[in-house]
Amino acid sequence: MAIQLELLSPHKEWCNGEYDMVVVPGSEGDLGALEGHEKTCLFLRAGVVTLFQGGEAVRNIFVSSGFAQITPKSVTVLASQVQEVADLSVDVARQKLETAMSALTNASAANQADLFKLSQEIQTAQAELHAAKELIK
Repeated sequence: MAIQLELLSPHKEWCNGEYDMVVVPGSEGDLGALEGHEKTCLFLRAGVVTLFQGGEAVRNIFVSSGFAQITPKSVTVLASQVQEVADLSVDVARQKLETAMSALTNASAANQADLFKLSQEIQTAQAELHAAKELIK
C-alpha cells in the first residue's frame, strides 16, 4: 500500500512519487498520511516533509509554508519555498535568523504587517536551523 505525493513550489515540481507514508508539518502539528487517510486540507508551518519507504525515512524536504490536501490515495503539497534538507546550511540558517531578529528589534510597532512578516521570517529561520542541525548527517 502506498500513497502518491506531489510536492510543488511556484516554480518547480519537487517530488512526484509513491511512498508508504508522508509526514507534513501542519500548523497544528505534524501529520502522517498513509493510504486510506481521511480527506483533509491543512495549512503548513515551516518545517520538514518526511517521506517513508519500508519504515525508513528516505527523503526530507524543507518547506517554509503552504497548504496540503490529503485524500485516501494522495497528498498534494503546495509550498511557497522548498529546499532539500541535505542542501540546508546551519550557518546560512543562523544568519537568516539573526537578520530577522535584528530587523524585528528595529521595526516600528505601529506597522503590524511588517511585524507579522518578520515574525514569519523568524519562525521559518528557526525551523530551517532546526532541520539543518537535526537532519543533516
